[in-house]
Amino acid sequence: MEYQEDASVDKIKALFLDELGGDNDEESNTSMQSEDIDLRNCHPSEYDLATGCIGTGLGKLHDGYFGKAAIAEVFRNAVMEIVHELPDEPVILGIGSGPGLPEIQVKRILEEVGKRPKLILSDKIGRAMKGHYKGFEPGENTEKKVFDNKRMQIGSESIDIVIARSSVHYEKTEAARLVVLREVQRVLKPGGVFLHQEHAISTQEEADFANMERGLVGKHSTHITTQRELEMHEMVFSEENVRLADVQPAPLYDDWKNFCKRFNLNDEAKKEEKERILKTIVAYIEPRLAQMPNVSLRDDENNKYHHITPFQLIIAKNKEL
Repeated sequence: MEYQEDASVDKIKALFLDELGGDNDEESNTSMQSEDIDLRNCHPSEYDLATGCIGTGLGKLHDGYFGKAAIAEVFRNAVMEIVHELPDEPVILGIGSGPGLPEIQVKRILEEVGKRPKLILSDKIGRAMKGHYKGFEPGENTEKKVFDNKRMQIGSESIDIVIARSSVHYEKTEAARLVVLREVQRVLKPGGVFLHQEHAISTQEEADFANMERGLVGKHSTHITTQRELEMHEMVFSEENVRLADVQPAPLYDDWKNFCKRFNLNDEAKKEEKERILKTIVAYIEPRLAQMPNVSLRDDENNKYHHITPFQLIIAKNKEL
């Protein structure tokens, strides 16, 4: 199902219910139907689903992100490097996971090689874990917990693999990000591994642009450069235990048309806001294009801009005893 250009709240709710799966019992569906999905304030997993990022295809916006073999291969390679060190029943923890995507992928990889993994999905918004992306059912031996990443309700040295997919950049400060990384280090067993997927950002200009763009519509993020991301991981896990896997294919494609869809700016009542946001984006991009290799501007009648951001996978290993 694709995002509808004239999507109303009702259509977004219907899309969410159709594709998020979830329990089939009447009580569960009633609960989900009672929640309006506000694209400006919703959980990222709700946002993905409402804008067409669904299952293995993940819709147009993410360009079939998890459907790309190269993406699956990055995770598979990272897991297979350590599979011989894992116990027969390894424990996987997803933080800020929503319904889970790479977490379930890693669980399946381990099952394929004869392991019996336990999966813990966690998020500070409980409703984000209701159901699943199409094709990504969690399966048996899965638990769900509600907590903030800065205060994980998980025992120390109890987890074999921690996975975060684009969730840490929602922390408001670098100090808060460090708290999350230290919590990850605390819950990992000696020799355990943190697989941290984030946007690959080359320059501070790109990081500032990503934060500014979201801020225009009331959403918060604190993107930082790849170099700074690595430095922060090294502060917690030590330099010799942190490395960057291959940068993955660009998943995000944003132009002005999609931006307006995502944040419901096509209503006539929001015409002035729409014009103000476009002028702000164009004014920000034009003098900075040389410093932002992943962003370009088309000077055509639609004032389209392109924002293409690859992902990176940081692999951090906890120190052995």
